Amino acid sequence: MSPAVRDKIAPPESAAVIEAQPADDIPEVPSKQFIAELRRQIDPTWYIDYYGVLADDKLSPLDVAVNHYLTLGAAFSFSPSRAFDEVGYRQFNPDVDKEIEAGRVFSGFEHFSNFGKKEGRRPAPVREVSRWRAAHPMYSDMARAVRAFFDPKWYVKTYPDVAAMLEQGTIPTPFMHYLTDGIAQDCSPNSWFDEAWYLIRYADIGEAKKRGTVPSGFFHYLSSGRAEGRFGKADTLREIEEKYPGLTRPVGVERLHDFEAKIAPINVAVSRQGDLRLNVLLPTLDKNIMFGGYIALLNFLVAMRERGWPIRILILEDARLSIDLSRLQFAKDKRISDLLTNAEFVNLTGSSRVLDVTPGDRFLAYSMWMAHHAHRLAEHTGRRFAFFIQEYEPIFHAYDSWRALGASAYLKPHFAIFNSSLLRSFFKTRRYGVYADAADHGDASSIAFEHTLSVSGTPSLAELDHDGEKRLLFYARPEAHAARNLFEIGIIALRRAIEAGTFGQEWRFDGVGTLGLDTEIDLGSGRAMHVRPKLELGDYCAALRRYDLGLSLMYAPHPSVVPFEMAASGMVVVTNTFDNRDKDTLVAISPNIVPSALSIEDLTSALKVAQRQTADLPARIAGSNGNWVNDWKNSFSEAFLDSVERELR
Repeated sequence: MSPAVRDKIAPPESAAVIEAQPADDIPEVPSKQFIAELRRQIDPTWYIDYYGVLADDKLSPLDVAVNHYLTLGAAFSFSPSRAFDEVGYRQFNPDVDKEIEAGRVFSGFEHFSNFGKKEGRRPAPVREVSRWRAAHPMYSDMARAVRAFFDPKWYVKTYPDVAAMLEQGTIPTPFMHYLTDGIAQDCSPNSWFDEAWYLIRYADIGEAKKRGTVPSGFFHYLSSGRAEGRFGKADTLREIEEKYPGLTRPVGVERLHDFEAKIAPINVAVSRQGDLRLNVLLPTLDKNIMFGGYIALLNFLVAMRERGWPIRILILEDARLSIDLSRLQFAKDKRISDLLTNAEFVNLTGSSRVLDVTPGDRFLAYSMWMAHHAHRLAEHTGRRFAFFIQEYEPIFHAYDSWRALGASAYLKPHFAIFNSSLLRSFFKTRRYGVYADAADHGDASSIAFEHTLSVSGTPSLAELDHDGEKRLLFYARPEAHAARNLFEIGIIALRRAIEAGTFGQEWRFDGVGTLGLDTEIDLGSGRAMHVRPKLELGDYCAALRRYDLGLSLMYAPHPSVVPFEMAASGMVVVTNTFDNRDKDTLVAISPNIVPSALSIEDLTSALKVAQRQTADLPARIAGSNGNWVNDWKNSFSEAFLDSVERELR
């Protein structure tokens, strides 16, 4: 058998396919001259229909027929057309069989084309040449394909009645039983193929066998099924993966290293003496991925430095970050640039570096993962750490190991600094973190500040009047780490609203906030949204005044700053309610906010209400003066900082 043919029909070995092994029962690929003659003589329509060859959309019927004949058909004694009968020609010309077996001729048809025609031999038009073939069309052809993979020992052991027939002499060989009776009874030829299962699992092949267009499931598997990705027998894991791609992926194993690295202890050398120093534990300090939370922390550190606190920044999850890079990124922001210029900087990412700790060190964690490290470091000083809480971060994860360990960080002894009273109320209501034991304890062990909005000043009528054009801005965050911003729900709600006629042709749709995407999102009805990357702070503030309606969603306890900045810019903004912020709470902050329950239908209705409100420009201007903070000195007031210092000293 040629390597090409053997490779085409070789069985799997475990999950792989065995290498082709040359044999001498089928000649090598014929000459180019014969292939050219074959292309002229073969009848592709008849060939494909008669033998049940699978079509290929990428190939013409002629190429399908020729390729099949060269790789499989000739080996199985297939005829190229009605005008030539391979089986009949070889039956009436026994010498041709000897030439084929000797490897000197590829097939009966090649012999006829090169020699037989000149010798006056007849092409023997297709006809039934034996009783067996008349009863079972094509099985004799199939036998040549199956013989190499038939396992007689396994067959007799699996089907005891065959052993009895052998002893009685009613069948000459196990293989003969398989050909004459076993295939009809859905018997399997070996241990790695299950005929009955294959015919049930792939109903199209089961039906084809009943119609007689394929002789057996095993023949189909060898000739086509394996190449189509079908299985030879039940394989639970492969079946599940085929139906539900990715379901069997061992994510836990893949993430185990990252999980361990996330909480790997920091090497510490403890000294007995040392001055007060505020150590800030951060995953990174890369401005490219910074949003409101980092900005709040940096402004808090500016305020603490102005009070005389030495700052040491500890980086734990960004090996490439250097203090020089961070200083360069913030060079245009004098307050933060001065902070970074005077701060001590230590990058501990994946490092065996030893961190010096003294009784004067105080530790501030930026996130729940940093909190685990801050707790262990603070234990060396006999004090609790401070936790700059900007969200209930376990919501970023499914109910898995990451969520469980992250949630445990809030159970460590700490002083909580909440970014917004709304977030603090969530912890208090749920009895999370410092509020786990009692409300009084939580109040005494926490403080809250209100995030300063980036926008300032009251918009004018001229700024809000866009000469008849209307503009909607969606806080579009399609990245996995920003899933709580509900990108998909927002887009679907907009599509529904457009379909319902809420937005006329005068409306333009933009999205902003993504880290990298710059593309058009189809909104249906011939409308599209241009989604562009996150803007620099100054450009972002200027852009807000150019829009009439905002859509900003947050499926998390912290309400986000974006909807308030949109409202402060004079936009009517749709945002969702949540556990700790109901409709009345949000409207009390600003009448420019249109709260919505978190469903497609409610958001669609809210967009309709908001669209109508955009026409009232004086009301939008009045609503821009909401209940929020516009200066970091007010966010971190003297009284606030006094409370923090009492905890840290």
